[in-house]
Amino acid sequence: MKNNKEQGFTIIEISIVLAIMAVLVAGIWSALAGKNDSARAESFADELVQTAANLQQRHSTQPAASRYTGITLANTTPAITESLRNSISGTTIVLEWGATVTLGPTSITGGSGNTNFMFTLSGLPRAQCEAMLNVMAQPAFTVLSGATGTTSVRSRSTNDPLSVADIGSVCSADSATNAFRAVY
Repeated sequence: MKNNKEQGFTIIEISIVLAIMAVLVAGIWSALAGKNDSARAESFADELVQTAANLQQRHSTQPAASRYTGITLANTTPAITESLRNSISGTTIVLEWGATVTLGPTSITGGSGNTNFMFTLSGLPRAQCEAMLNVMAQPAFTVLSGATGTTSVRSRSTNDPLSVADIGSVCSADSATNAFRAVY
C-alpha cells in the first residue's frame, strides 16, 4: 500500500491561525487605545491644574472676598495654557471626547463673595473621568460630585487621597455622562 498523504497545512488550519492572530491584534490595539485616552485625559487635567495655579497667581493681589468675581474663560485667556486656549468654544473648553469644561466663581465657605473658582467638567467617559479626577483632586480645595451637586468627595482639609469608592461615586457611568467640579 502506498501512503499518498501530502505534508503541509490545510486551508482550515491556516484560517484558524489567522483568526487567532486577528483576535490578539485587536485586543492589543484596544488596550493601547484605552491607555492613550487615559494619558491624554491626564494631560488635559495637568493643564487645568496649571491654569488653576496661573489664575491663583494672577488674582492673588485682589481682595479675598471678591478675588474671582466675574471670572470666565473669556477674561482669563492669558492664564489658560495654550493648548487649552485652542480648545475654547465660546465660554467652554471642549475636550476630545465631547466633554466640556467651564470656569466660574464660587465660595467654599458658603458665605458671600467669590473667594474661589471652580472648573466644572461634564460629559466625561468613565476612563477619562477617573484619570482627570485623580490628577485634579490633589491640588483642589474640594472636589464635588456631579455638575451641580454639592456632595464633596475630597477636601483639602482632610488631605486624604481619593479612595476607589470616591472615584466610583463620581465616575460610575460607562457612557459619557460623568461630571465633577474641582474648586481651587
